[in-house]
Amino acid sequence: VDKQALFAIGRMLLCMVRGKPSIQALLDSNVSCLAASLPQTARRVAVSTSKSLSVVWLERNCYVETICKDDGYGQVAFLSGGYLIATTDTYLRIFRLFQRSSDVTQLVEERLLQSRDVVAILPLNADHFGVLYRNGLLERFRVQR
Repeated sequence: VDKQALFAIGRMLLCMVRGKPSIQALLDSNVSCLAASLPQTARRVAVSTSKSLSVVWLERNCYVETICKDDGYGQVAFLSGGYLIATTDTYLRIFRLFQRSSDVTQLVEERLLQSRDVVAILPLNADHFGVLYRNGLLERFRVQR
């Protein structure tokens, strides 16, 4: 994120500080996927694990906002319109994020996936994205505002 090396080992989220790894967050279980925020948006990283979905706010001293602890999450991606897209084995979930710490992240939409074999979530623009499945199918979605 903004030329800052951020990576995960097991349940640790680390950042390179002066050439050495520094633990930024210790999560509830091993990391499944990391997704950096898009350019010209708040500096943050979405983190999915087998037990939860979180956002690490880099501009808030790596504050970890746990969004959901109800399910294991796989693929994650940000949209420039302030949305976080995440998959479970069964569902695609769309969350609305807010920059102010006083606002609560909201689940705005949930859709059934065609298959549990999601390879990637592909942001297209502020409210459109694609879900790529292992069989090659690309399903296009639009966030309902």
